[in-house]
Order: sequence, then structure tokens, then C-alpha cells
Amino acid sequence: MSFKGDTLFLLAALLCLPTCLSADIGTGIGISPGDSTPNFRREKKIRPIEPFIKVLAKQFHREVSELGALSARGYGRNELIKLLLMAQKSGKDLKDLVKLRDKNTRLSAMADMYHLDYPELLSEAESVRKDIDFKVPDSTGTIAAPRPGSGVSVSSAPSSTP
Repeated sequence: MSFKGDTLFLLAALLCLPTCLSADIGTGIGISPGDSTPNFRREKKIRPIEPFIKVLAKQFHREVSELGALSARGYGRNELIKLLLMAQKSGKDLKDLVKLRDKNTRLSAMADMYHLDYPELLSEAESVRKDIDFKVPDSTGTIAAPRPGSGVSVSSAPSSTP
């Protein structure tokens, strides 16, 4: 046999092998001729709005749904706080700041645009975050321990008042 004949024989053998062994040759598409199952669309699961977002919205006099939507889009807690502080201090609309952020504008660059002191903004954002963390129970239902200097004291002794 020639090389061409050997190649044809090998090709024919490889093509017949799965059918001879009753193997199923799949295309990877997942469609079969008699497939009558309905196509199920994946429904987006609506996540409940976190208690943190509710407290944040109340503190900044915003709609819970507005901040909940930003949170669902991937904006983190600290980022939301910084954006809200920028909006409050600059007098700009939060939606305008979000548009800039969606274009990957750094928060520090946005602060510079609106003549805000970014290190001061970071410090204030950290303070707001800690205050809200103290007000909101975590996933286990416990409230964060008060931070030093917050004016909240914790006593380990049982109360003697009736």
C-alpha cells in the first residue's frame, strides 16, 4: 500500500470506530433531534438590599433603591461613601459622579476636579464607615464593638438596676 492508501484506511477506521462501538458523537451544542424540553431563561435573582445600604441611604438622605442599585452594580461600601461625600461637598449630582466613575476616573482625580481635599475625604469616609458598621448588625446578628472615643462604653459587669 502507498502512503495515500494507508492514510485513507486509517481515516476510515477512525470514522467507523465510534459507530461500531455504538458511541454517541456529540457536537457540544446540546440539541438533539427529539428535544422537546422548553428553553428556560435564567432569571436574575434580586438580592435583598443590605442593612448597611439602608442606613447609608438614610444618613445621606438618599433613596435606598438608588444606592441599592449602585451596590448591585458592584460599587463597594467605601466607594459609595466617598462618592456620597463628594456629591455632598461639591454640590454635584451623584449621578454625574457615577458617570465619571463608570469611565474609570479615579476618586482622587474626581476630588481634584471639584477642589476637594482627598486625604480629608478619606478620613471622613472611614469615620462614616465605622459609625454605620456600629449601627448595623453583621451577618451573625451582632453589632460591631464600639470604637475608642465614640462615646459608647461597654461594661462587663452585670447591671445592678432592676
